[in-house]
Amino acid sequence: MVGGKYKPLILEYLIQEDTKRFSELMRYIGSISQKTLTTQLKELEDDGLITRVIYPLVPPRVEYRITLLVKKLGNLILAFLYYYLFI
Repeated sequence: MVGGKYKPLILEYLIQEDTKRFSELMRYIGSISQKTLTTQLKELEDDGLITRVIYPLVPPRVEYRITLLVKKLGNLILAFLYYYLFI
């Protein structure tokens, strides 16, 4: 669920910052293409780790946030992610 190059970074950022827009995630990661970020976010959403909120505005506004499960297990997940990132 959290394997790969960017999923741990995305989750870590959302756990610490709560809600972020697509462009903010792009800036935070830096070295990721739009297609890859979209794919990673879709996979995290399909796995139930993040939610996608779409606001009916022009232009469309989309925000990503962690789910309640991830919020409750935040410290445990962060510890795992730090271990995973630095091995």
